[in-house]
Amino acid sequence: MTNIESYNLGRLIAVIEVCVDTPADFVGMAIQNPLQKLVPLFIQAAKQESANNESEYNHLITAIVNNIPPTFPARLSPTEATQAWMGYHKQRTRIADPKIIRTEIGTKIRNAREAAALSQQQLADLAGIDRTNVAKIETGRYNVTLETLSRICTAMGLNLDLIAPEA
Repeated sequence: MTNIESYNLGRLIAVIEVCVDTPADFVGMAIQNPLQKLVPLFIQAAKQESANNESEYNHLITAIVNNIPPTFPARLSPTEATQAWMGYHKQRTRIADPKIIRTEIGTKIRNAREAAALSQQQLADLAGIDRTNVAKIETGRYNVTLETLSRICTAMGLNLDLIAPEA
């Protein structure tokens, strides 16, 4: 496995841990035990979860599963295990901390606003929101609603997908 494949395996383990009822030692088993037996079960669980259109993890699971090879070694090498743990912890942090996601969305909105040569006040006027809310959104200090995001994107002529957080 490449480092990226190992890293993505760790990310997948983190998402499945959140989406599917897993045993307490799930993460350790997934990284230490023979992957040829465990990973197909994990991928099957992930695909079942991603088939649920209401799942907030749908796009994330699909993206991660598409970046993991169809065959796995019996065990991960120490380097591969390290990469898997790194991927796992990075993904768990993103799932557990909505501030990271709010900040990422805010940064994308600010970058798009600046690229469109709009001030915060101009964007607020176009979107029908207060300028202070634009500032809070851009700095990740405001838990923005989907309706407000849609109004901001419409005001700048963007597709909502363009400001979605990275997987």
